[in-house]
Amino acid sequence: MSFKDMRSFLDYLDERGELAIVDQMVDTEFEIAAFIRSASDNDGPAFLFSNVKGYDLRVAGGLFCTPSKAVHALQATDHRESLERFIHALQNPIDPVLVQKGPCKEVVLTGEQVDLTHLPIPRYSEQDPGRFITVGVEITKDVETGNRNAGIYRMQLYGAKEMGLAASPYSDWHAIFARAEA
Repeated sequence: MSFKDMRSFLDYLDERGELAIVDQMVDTEFEIAAFIRSASDNDGPAFLFSNVKGYDLRVAGGLFCTPSKAVHALQATDHRESLERFIHALQNPIDPVLVQKGPCKEVVLTGEQVDLTHLPIPRYSEQDPGRFITVGVEITKDVETGNRNAGIYRMQLYGAKEMGLAASPYSDWHAIFARAEA
């Protein structure tokens, strides 16, 4: 059993009292990060920010800011069970399902319509050189094997159509990229 989508996970956290819905205006410059850091340090809630300065989109953050939320995300009762579920998922990947309609297709932008700066991507610290998606899932397809790979990386916004990530030379992403580049 798994959550149907992120919305159902947010509903689950809300029902358990582990989601704080923040209606006051928040800024992507440090403020969202401060909420999440506080929750992480104090075993606090995840957040759904409904009023982000300069944006019409909501932001969910801190969904995995405590070990218990990661356990909940895997619908496990404890750390051991979550680890077993995670290992099972790695050993039994599910092929993606292509759909004609669904929530993932509510907004589709292509070509010149794409502008990543329209996303409320936070800046987390004064030492950060810009805005980052900190738990971004990148899905790659190996040009040689055709196998897909998903990994979590911190992605920096560079411009309207460009983001970057730093992958360890020991990561699957780096190996797949090197093969594609060759």
